[in-house]
Amino acid sequence: MITERIITKASKMTADYDRISASYFQRTLSLPYSEATKLMDKLESRGVVGPANGSYPREVLKKNKIENKKMPEVYLEIKLIPG
Repeated sequence: MITERIITKASKMTADYDRISASYFQRTLSLPYSEATKLMDKLESRGVVGPANGSYPREVLKKNKIENKKMPEVYLEIKLIPG
């Protein structure tokens, strides 16, 4: 049975990936395949992952917020001293 706790945990787990599959949840959450596919459908209905595309992993739509922030550019100045 897919509980709210499992959905929340899975939603957080997906945020680090570009694509995710039901088999990932089978391995990490120890779910049977049928439950993992139901979980994927629930995540899709909440806008976390995109629609199914055959046997390919689904696109993750909600990613970590840190990824969306632009990293500051860092410059290093090197001075050569003769001698």
